[in-house]
Amino acid sequence: MSILSKVVGLISRNDEGGGNAVCFGVMSTMTERPGERKILARLAENGLTAFHLRRPHWTLAQHKSWLDALPAEVRSRVVVHAFPQLVRRCGLAGFQLPSPETPVPAGTPGEISAQCEDYQAMLRVGKNCARIMLGPVFPPKKYDVTVPRRTLGEYAAIASYWRRHGGRAKVVAFGGVDASNVHLCRRAGFDGFVVVGAVWDAPDPVKAFANLVRKW
Repeated sequence: MSILSKVVGLISRNDEGGGNAVCFGVMSTMTERPGERKILARLAENGLTAFHLRRPHWTLAQHKSWLDALPAEVRSRVVVHAFPQLVRRCGLAGFQLPSPETPVPAGTPGEISAQCEDYQAMLRVGKNCARIMLGPVFPPKKYDVTVPRRTLGEYAAIASYWRRHGGRAKVVAFGGVDASNVHLCRRAGFDGFVVVGAVWDAPDPVKAFANLVRKW
């Protein structure tokens, strides 16, 4: 048995029957969906912990207008990918760095998160981040354009190594995660997931999200 297999096996055995996650996350599509904010409120009722608002073409005014229309309890779960000043102004959860190399904007409140593809990138953001989206974990779906460079087992080993060597940021699975494989992410030792197409491509996004949480 390889060292990697032993690591994955140990993670799986230790986590059997757990089912708890630090992050049940959903990321926005690039364009606003009909009834999106109402859907988001219902996702929050079904266990959503982080909503990533990623609209790079939106202005500051568009972001603020959209956020102001949300209930405060839902806004507190939003992570913005632009305009970090909105975190404090709108009472948001935090800010997502554009890249692992981006310094954290001075004075940004809330949690900082980042997307990383490998351990070296995790090292670059480790001191700054509360949450790292590691991936893409699985082959691309509609909204995931990057092909995985590693297997799930290799990502599991990276997450385990990260924790054993002092990494404090929680590591969540991102990229290609859906109802058919989300349980594998839990068994591999991830602290949760962030999805896009698995929710927004479904006929009923709320039902699809609840199913992901149930299968975790």
